[in-house]
Amino acid sequence: MRRAGVAAALVVATVLLAGCATIPTSGDVQAGPTQAADAPEVVLVPAAPARGETQLQIVQGFIAAAAGQQNGYAIARKFLTPAFAKTWKPRARVLVHEDSLTYRQGAPTAVTASVPATAQVDASGAFAMLPAPQPTALRFTLARIAGEWRIDHAPDGVVLGQDYFGHVFQTRAVQYFTPDYEREVPDLRWFPVGRLSPTDVVKALLAGPAAPIRPPVVATAFPHGTRTAGVDVTNGVATVALRTGAAVPSKQVLQRMKTQLVDTLTGLDGIAQVQLSVNGANLAVVGSSLRPSGPAAAPLVLRGSTLGYLAGSRLTAETTLGPRLVDLKPAAVTISTRQHLAAVLGSAGVSVVTPTGSTVVDKGSDLVAPTLDQDGWTYSASRSDPTQLGAFDTKGHQSQLLTGLTTTASNELNAIEVSPDGTRMLVLSQGDDGPKAFVAGIVRGSDGTPTGLTDARYPVTLPAGTAIDATWVDTGSVAVLESDPNGDQMTLQSLGGEARPLGRLQNAVAVVGGSGQDDLRALLSNGDLAQLDNGVWQALQPSTDAALLAVQR
Repeated sequence: MRRAGVAAALVVATVLLAGCATIPTSGDVQAGPTQAADAPEVVLVPAAPARGETQLQIVQGFIAAAAGQQNGYAIARKFLTPAFAKTWKPRARVLVHEDSLTYRQGAPTAVTASVPATAQVDASGAFAMLPAPQPTALRFTLARIAGEWRIDHAPDGVVLGQDYFGHVFQTRAVQYFTPDYEREVPDLRWFPVGRLSPTDVVKALLAGPAAPIRPPVVATAFPHGTRTAGVDVTNGVATVALRTGAAVPSKQVLQRMKTQLVDTLTGLDGIAQVQLSVNGANLAVVGSSLRPSGPAAAPLVLRGSTLGYLAGSRLTAETTLGPRLVDLKPAAVTISTRQHLAAVLGSAGVSVVTPTGSTVVDKGSDLVAPTLDQDGWTYSASRSDPTQLGAFDTKGHQSQLLTGLTTTASNELNAIEVSPDGTRMLVLSQGDDGPKAFVAGIVRGSDGTPTGLTDARYPVTLPAGTAIDATWVDTGSVAVLESDPNGDQMTLQSLGGEARPLGRLQNAVAVVGGSGQDDLRALLSNGDLAQLDNGVWQALQPSTDAALLAVQR
């Protein structure tokens, strides 16, 4: 049962989609918030307070009115005393819930609402799913104004049902750097629909990254304490006014600041160019150059005695490491041709392969497919011991990373994979209560040695099933492959955003991503490859007859 009292106070005024007249308030709700790029604009007009309403009705009406963002939440403020209406901050926090709220009358002029929160959005727009519904008590006090009850104190922020949230909030990625400043890392933010202003986006960028990727996992060029006085957009040129306090940015820092701003703002409100104004001075700054994170678009497969790139029926041999990899009779391969390096799972365990030879770095039994980062570290783990990962350099020196998972007779590790930019680790496991997946930041020492995973994590919302494999789709989303009684299913999870089904297929044994959803490939048990075509998984023609599908870095 969903928020009957709250939903009744909302009226859908405009839905810019033919045939749509209402927003559902019951029925199945998709896991995670949803906001498609081409979703229709929805305007929710809440009801203002009526004469003679009780304290409870005023609190319920105020919570419902938070879905109406017009004119700075003008209708919601009508439930507040004039003094409190001036100080209430709706953007401070969003609590998202699926189930009904409960209310309790406490003191004669106090009402407490208990919100079974499933997610929350902070003041910077960072979204975080909660591992389980978390009851959150909100206390309201009321006072009589001209004979009517009004709220004179309440927590800052708003409360939204999950089915409303995806209609009244939208996403925008802000950009940070890898610690070496050579690549960018996207960080998703949520903003009210119709109020996605460049100034708000820049403020979110300056607030810093979400918890799983806070420094030192990623870096930002902006000096600590940098603030913006606003963004002026004229004829497609955004002038970003910044104040850096006592810190005077160097030329290199300014270039990196410019890069973050350009890649965060381009396309918003027609922005095509970005100019910097720092501490009152307009500066002519050129952005810094970046190294691309994406691999080759062509899938890399092992067919017969050749490891090569597949295009139609043609297989072009990978000559840098391919012959050495084939000699190891690999069951799984991650390769970085840029680094001339590969991590291989073979009969001897996990090996690190270079053009001059190979070294077995992990002789453990029952190992999962290894993964490789941009700094040349190979990660390996035992399927039966999901508690830790071993990170190995090219000489076999080891560093242990705790995963935060526990070892039980029924809990096993299924897959690990480093993000294309090398900053985060995707982990997939299976237990009695079903599959679990998360993405954590990789913490490194001053010399770049991996030392652990962050305690803060991006959860991956999965349906019930049996875990098979997981991969990075791009630098901001992951895909998980599972089986169930009806076959196999794929789930796409945007980090800091939505989870959604990505189609069903049959007899899949592995999945490998690339630079986007179009590069996603699944290896089937008969050796064929499948890819998405208009939302449907289709086997590539002609038949591939591949023994493995390699991960490229």
